[in-house]
Amino acid sequence: MPQGIRLPKEQRNDGDFYPTPYWVLQSLLDQWSPPLGPVLEPAAGSGNLLRVLRRQYPDVELHAVELMSEHADILKLSSDHLWIHDFLTWAPPENVEYGAIITNPPFSLAQYFVEKALTVPHRAVAMLLPLNFLASRKRYAFWQTHPCTTIAVLSERPSFNGAGTAAQDYAWFIWDDSTDSLAQHIIHLRRRSN
Repeated sequence: MPQGIRLPKEQRNDGDFYPTPYWVLQSLLDQWSPPLGPVLEPAAGSGNLLRVLRRQYPDVELHAVELMSEHADILKLSSDHLWIHDFLTWAPPENVEYGAIITNPPFSLAQYFVEKALTVPHRAVAMLLPLNFLASRKRYAFWQTHPCTTIAVLSERPSFNGAGTAAQDYAWFIWDDSTDSLAQHIIHLRRRSN
């Protein structure tokens, strides 16, 4: 498939499953340190983000939620606690405040994932979303009540399927409770040179 081609809805992957390339999270962690505490990955997929987090923070407790049970065996290798459950109806464990909730949500459910994550006890939420998540009449009210503190724009488009880059630009949208929510920051991320 040529680069930059958007698939029609009927040709998209089941469950909106598109694994995140490792460099996408690594580029964020090179510029932003999540607050201390357990980290939750609520759309864990095949565990790519968990593996980056484990490598970067070997002593941090990693929790994962994933809807598709076929990923359970591999996710058990990368997480300390795993729930095979729909994140949108999942109840977090009692007495746990997450240092960060970090994920690449199913894009068709992105706003629901953000809204749910913001209700789970946390210090920061980081969501990988298309940059155009900022614009839309239907999200106007959302942005008025849920302003993010940082938008970390990827300087290159990721390939979620290994067959060319995505058709749109992406950014990490961060809601960090330790930062003044009225001050929005934009940072530009680059892939590491290996």
